[in-house]
Amino acid sequence: MLPPHQLISSFFDLTLRPFQSMSPLWALSLFSFVAGLLMLLIFRYTSNQRRIRETKNVIKAHVLELWLFRDDLRIMLSAQGRILRLNGRYLRLAMKPMLFLIIPMVLILLSLENWFGHRPLHPGEAAIVSMRVSDGETGLLERASLEGNKGLTVETPPLRVPQAKEVDWRVRADGLGVHNVSIDVFGHRLEKQIVVSQGLVRVSLSRVRSELWQGLLHPGEPSIPPQSGIERIDIHYPARFVKIVDWNIHWLLYFFVLSTIFAFGFKRMFRVEL
Repeated sequence: MLPPHQLISSFFDLTLRPFQSMSPLWALSLFSFVAGLLMLLIFRYTSNQRRIRETKNVIKAHVLELWLFRDDLRIMLSAQGRILRLNGRYLRLAMKPMLFLIIPMVLILLSLENWFGHRPLHPGEAAIVSMRVSDGETGLLERASLEGNKGLTVETPPLRVPQAKEVDWRVRADGLGVHNVSIDVFGHRLEKQIVVSQGLVRVSLSRVRSELWQGLLHPGEPSIPPQSGIERIDIHYPARFVKIVDWNIHWLLYFFVLSTIFAFGFKRMFRVEL
């Protein structure tokens, strides 16, 4: 059975596959809509809706009091103090559903980052492949070599940086497809996937050692055996930006703004007090 993080990754792969030939905006808009509805439902069933509604109504009454008695300093100061206390109560009431929201939202964001945070290489583009070793294993850097399969060309000799425990190569993409580079260290071979595509495709930035949180961040490839002395292998893909008219914005900003708009737009339909 697949680990949970790989099951989540497989679900997103299946869901986003129909959007591979479309603009990333379509897929990102769909997940923003789903996330907005998910936030509404979790907020509704994990919060005290009655107390939230009562607290907001009292706050509105005191705001009206500020406007009606704006010439009476004593009443205004008293109303402002009550508004501050009620805002504190509202934040306490909202804290519980926010805690329930954290886990599903983090899992969604980590999965979407693999699709929208970076784009695959295009034919003719080059990228840096890096290998980092563990503390005390810098001797591995001297013996590391890199080979690319058909579709990739290794353009440079290794650049070894012992202070950073890292060795780097520059690799050029020659043709479309999912390719692999092989790193050989003392006869021990590790492969790193490199994706070359013009469409919306999930990319794996790093292959890392077997740790749970690293597996959540980089679910696309098998973990590196701990006994190898290698911490991670990275491919530096270009960043992907969402283009709206003439603006290039980060996908996370678009996602949060749109999911918030959907949440507030549908709150009356789902009878949720935010």
